[in-house]
Amino acid sequence: MNDMPIVISIKPKWADLIKKGIKTIEVRKYFIPLAEKWYVYESSPVKRITASFEVTSIRRFQRGFVDTVPSLQCADSFSSETRLSFDELKKYMGSALILNLYKIGYLKVFDTPYTLADVGLTHAPQSWCYAKKVLP
Repeated sequence: MNDMPIVISIKPKWADLIKKGIKTIEVRKYFIPLAEKWYVYESSPVKRITASFEVTSIRRFQRGFVDTVPSLQCADSFSSETRLSFDELKKYMGSALILNLYKIGYLKVFDTPYTLADVGLTHAPQSWCYAKKVLP
């Protein structure tokens, strides 16, 4: 596990659901290494770090997850936490071989959002990157 936090780029619509505690699982096609803390960078038009959380568990699903009938029940069980329907999950997966579901815990919403410069970055992450500085 890396000591530096991860900065994860999330669209404002999804970040709002995370900050409200409604979306409790973040879904990614590519594996993100574990770090003690993840910073939520809201992409355009917000362009600020608005929250942090810890990943409490990871579930990984291979291609068969979205291609079989039993998987529909499994996907439905995650729908309320990912805020994605089975069809949206399947569409998001596209041709990827694996989906990674990161359980969000210990959420902290910042009263005052931070800039990328506050964590030592000069540009927004495409998906994620390591912060170069830790927020107070």
